Amino acid sequence: MFEDDDDDDLGYSEAEIWYDDNLRYFDWRNKPAPGLPLDVELFYHSVYVPFKKDLKKPIHEMVYRHYPHIAAECRPELLERIESRIDWVGHEFILFLRTMVEEWKTGKDLRETYPELDKWAISYPAYRKPRYVDPSFWDQFDWLTDEQRQSMIEESRQKAEETFAFREKPLFEFSELLQNLTFKYYTEVKELDADGWVMFRAFLHDEYTNYRIDFEHYDEFIEYGFEAEDLNLPYKEYSEKLTEKYNEEREEELRKAKEENENKEMENGL
Repeated sequence: MFEDDDDDDLGYSEAEIWYDDNLRYFDWRNKPAPGLPLDVELFYHSVYVPFKKDLKKPIHEMVYRHYPHIAAECRPELLERIESRIDWVGHEFILFLRTMVEEWKTGKDLRETYPELDKWAISYPAYRKPRYVDPSFWDQFDWLTDEQRQSMIEESRQKAEETFAFREKPLFEFSELLQNLTFKYYTEVKELDADGWVMFRAFLHDEYTNYRIDFEHYDEFIEYGFEAEDLNLPYKEYSEKLTEKYNEEREEELRKAKEENENKEMENGL
C-alpha cells in the first residue's frame, strides 16, 4: 500500500510533462526552484488547456471547409496524419504569445527582443481586399479586340477574387477564431500596448502560415492522387513526383483544349 503511494508521489502530472516537453518557451534557467513554476501551472490550466480544447472542433471544421479534397478523403492513414496536425494548431501561437507577454510585463522594450518589430507592423495588416490588375495593363496588347480585352479584364478580376477567397478570407476566419479564444482565456493580452499588438498579429500571421502550408500540402497530396505510402517520401522525392503529376495533368488539359478547338474548326468549316 505504502509502496504504491510512493510510486504515485514520484509520478509526473500532466502539467509537468507538458512543461518538460515545452521548456524552450519558458525562462526555466532563471527560475529559483526546480520543477513546475506556479505561474506556468496556472497558465497551463487557465489558458492553454481551455484555449486548445475550444479550438479543436472549429479548427477541424475549418480545415474541412477550406480544403475540399481533405473533406472527401477517407483513407485512415491520411486522416490520422491530418488529425495529428489539427491537434497542433494554435500550440506555438499561444506559447510564443505568453513569452512575449511575460517580457512585456517587465517593462522591457520589445524591440530589443524583436528587432524586426517596426517592419512587421507594416507587413501584417489585419485584412486586405482582392488585388485587381489595372485595366490599362491590357492596352499594351494592341492585337486584342475590344471583346477580347474585356474578356481578359473579367478573367483577371475573377482570378484575383478566387485568390482572395482562397488565401485572404480563410486568414480572416482563422485569425478571428484564435483572437476570440485568446481574449476569452488570456485576458492579460487585452492590456498590451501598440508594440505588443504588432507582435500579437505577427504570431497570429505565422500560425496561419503554418496552418496553410500544412493543410495545402495534404489537400494537394490528395488532389494529385498520391498513395498513402507516399506520406513518408523525402521532400525532394515528393516534389519531383508532384511536378511530374502536375505536368501530366497540364498536358492532358492542353490535349483536350486542342481537341475541342479542332472540333470547333471542323464544325465551322462544314
